[in-house]
Amino acid sequence: MIEIEDDLVVEILVRLPVKSLLRFKCVDKRWNDLFRKPTFAHRNMKMHEKKKKQCMVICEEREPPRIMISENYEVLESEWKNPFPDDHNVIWPMALRDTYNGVFLIKSEKLYLWNPATREIKLIPIPPSLDPPPPSLILSYVACGLGGDPDTTDFKVFYAVTVGEQVPNPMFQDPTDDDYDRFTITYHPTSFGLYSLSTDTWTLMDFELRRQFKTTAYWNGFLFNGVLHWASIDGNGDCILRFDFRNNQFTTIDLPPIVHEYTDKFVEINDSLCYAKYCPIPPDWAYSSVDIWTLEQDTCCWTKKYIFQPVHKLLKIIYFWKDAPELLGMRARLHTDANLNLVSYHPDGHIVHEFEQDILNVRRPSDFMRKYVPSIASLSLS
Repeated sequence: MIEIEDDLVVEILVRLPVKSLLRFKCVDKRWNDLFRKPTFAHRNMKMHEKKKKQCMVICEEREPPRIMISENYEVLESEWKNPFPDDHNVIWPMALRDTYNGVFLIKSEKLYLWNPATREIKLIPIPPSLDPPPPSLILSYVACGLGGDPDTTDFKVFYAVTVGEQVPNPMFQDPTDDDYDRFTITYHPTSFGLYSLSTDTWTLMDFELRRQFKTTAYWNGFLFNGVLHWASIDGNGDCILRFDFRNNQFTTIDLPPIVHEYTDKFVEINDSLCYAKYCPIPPDWAYSSVDIWTLEQDTCCWTKKYIFQPVHKLLKIIYFWKDAPELLGMRARLHTDANLNLVSYHPDGHIVHEFEQDILNVRRPSDFMRKYVPSIASLSLS
């Protein structure tokens, strides 16, 4: 009878919102232990993910997220606090670029995992030492990604470093040329590492990729169904690189035709991986075309599924939501002194909703959105 009652209590607790669970931690030590179990946290989050309407959080590079938007266009001020209020060595231009199961990856000079719902912060150990940088090091590219195997409850961080070295340019002939022409950059093989929260350790990985892991399109991988995706666009066999957290392996697939590195982006629409293509229309460039390609998982082929009528004054695609889908985009605010605002476009091109609040930071138009579901997931190993 006791086991039946315990099971019933668990089924009741797993349906409660995170705020209630946090209040109940002190009621019973067994409850606190239960809430710390990854399986419980995963069930709780998935249950609320299905029950609630989508909630998007707007992330900024220099401060914690401050705004959330619900599907009914409600704008909510987040209650999240800076997780580093007393540490002046931690600064925000932080790459708060990834979220997985309610947890964010923060990249500054160090790496952190952060659960804003529980206010827990986890300093990730320094990635394993790579080969010493060459004396002529001129730049390095670092790519990070947070994710995990959907069939497990572990959090994992993918990390890649590519070092560029300045070397004499073999094509340099004319001594009167600028000094810039005397040198070129050669890239060393990329070093890869994978961090697991469950073991609190890094594992070095060795991959032989068909292309160099170095272009600007790599830095922010897009996570879909346990796989990180990067668009590799450099005019030399453009493709999509994919890292699968299930088997820790890389694969490549083709990109949709005619892509643009700085305006296109991966999106998730109706539980499918999509690629959104945005292009201003000449001659006045006031309107833009938006096409959305959907990846067929069985064949890894792209199908143009959604076509938007030309949209007015779109500067940047931020997010897609609702079943239509609607496009949340950044555009120039009309007839005001402010520069930018957030609007939601219907596929027929008309504006469904224009947010009057200063949601986007006009000084930093790099704000972006992620779907967010609160989680009680623990970042502690004890």
